Amino acid sequence: MDSTGIKMMGEVEWKVKKHGADYRCQWCKLHLGIDAQTLEIRAMEVTDNRTSDTTMLPERQPQIPKAEQLVTVTTDGAYDTRLCHAAIAARGAASIIPSSRNCQLNRLSFTRYIYGCLQSGSSHFSSGM
Repeated sequence: MDSTGIKMMGEVEWKVKKHGADYRCQWCKLHLGIDAQTLEIRAMEVTDNRTSDTTMLPERQPQIPKAEQLVTVTTDGAYDTRLCHAAIAARGAASIIPSSRNCQLNRLSFTRYIYGCLQSGSSHFSSGM
């Protein structure tokens, strides 16, 4: 799961290009959940640029049917929150999320993190957490 920014170009930006007026660019975010095996998009949402990544992970998981088992969920460090870890654990999956240097892991979360890394063959251990 991750997000990327998309620049929106409309009539106003065309006028800026044509006439040279000062105007701030507008962006939106595309949040994607991709199956690592098949590279199929499993969850998707377009939001404004102020929407936090961490709020989108729990909201996008229902797009994946509960009948389909999630083994691991891999994201970047922006998703290292209790809310995201709880949403991933609720689906019975292991979370593979790099932790920040000043984080305080509880024992259960750390065990799930190690299990997820070992299961997926991830090299997060060598990245200097």
